[in-house]
Amino acid sequence: MKLLITSDLHYNLQQFDWLLRTADRYDYVIIAGDLLNIAGYLELELQITVIAEYLQNLSQRTKVVVCSGNHDGESKTEAGEYTATWLQDIRSDSLFVDWQAVQDKGNLISICPWWDGPESREEMTAMLERHSHMEKDKWIWIHHAPPDECRVSWTGKRYRGDKYLNQLIAKYKPTVVFSGHIHAAPFYQAGGWVDRMNESWVCNAGHQPGPMPTTIQFDLEKMSAIFDSSEGRETADLSDLNVLPFDPQQPT
Repeated sequence: MKLLITSDLHYNLQQFDWLLRTADRYDYVIIAGDLLNIAGYLELELQITVIAEYLQNLSQRTKVVVCSGNHDGESKTEAGEYTATWLQDIRSDSLFVDWQAVQDKGNLISICPWWDGPESREEMTAMLERHSHMEKDKWIWIHHAPPDECRVSWTGKRYRGDKYLNQLIAKYKPTVVFSGHIHAAPFYQAGGWVDRMNESWVCNAGHQPGPMPTTIQFDLEKMSAIFDSSEGRETADLSDLNVLPFDPQQPT
């Protein structure tokens, strides 16, 4: 199964156009949150209309997996926590969104929503507990924020990941977690686009401006990955958890 992972497109329509041109080369296109831009000049309702159409068009070319990020919530729950209800409105047989589990060729993909408070965090935890009992050879999580205290959450000054996610990774031991949120982590010497946490790989697709998004091409059968950005290409063999594809001694 070949995956193309990106994140933090933030209503960059050129990058969505690039995905449309590229999507049919992969079994799945995965967008790890922040499709919209709450700091943009366009109203959120208009952004949602446009991006929903892009996602539906993408899903006609290949299977698409999307989790929400902190820019994507357009409504509030009774607990006052933001949620991306618009994603639920466009889900289909080839477009998978928050809260869903996707089973394919022995692999299980869990799509985690952006949790905006204690209620949504507990609901997400309950979802992962349910998914932990499903049959699977490899377990893939899509979660917008990366775990804390690791290369993929390094901002250049400090770590800004999700500490709670660290606990979940330690408990459930997913095969790989795909995230975004910390835009520049892949571009710092002490940061990176891939790291190991316990028995899991964690990846951050990052973000760059321009017509092409940063991407990770991931082959689940070979457990190999390719990171592409405007600064070039990096490859990683992730078939052995005991062999790190980076220098763990580089300073922070």
